[in-house]
Amino acid sequence: MAEAELQPAPPGAERYAKDRVGPEWRSLSQEEWIARHIHTFPLWGWADYTFADAEFNAWIRGVEAMLRELGPDGIEALQRKYLTATEYAAAEEIWRDPF
Repeated sequence: MAEAELQPAPPGAERYAKDRVGPEWRSLSQEEWIARHIHTFPLWGWADYTFADAEFNAWIRGVEAMLRELGPDGIEALQRKYLTATEYAAAEEIWRDPF
């Protein structure tokens, strides 16, 4: 969906999104953030909104594009690149049973 077609995030959604992704969105590359955290998001629903914070909005758009490009195999490759064996095993456990 083109950004011009997206709806502004509902009230409170931007704060919730920032809280949910954590402060690391400012310090980690998008690749490393995906490797370290995307397995904790069984549903990624923020691609449908725009956010008032332009920097955060651009970051969300970048993560969304990267997720589409990577697919499951690419995400796994990033996890193998960035995570320790223990972290990778924990991520795998969450992938198997996210709920």
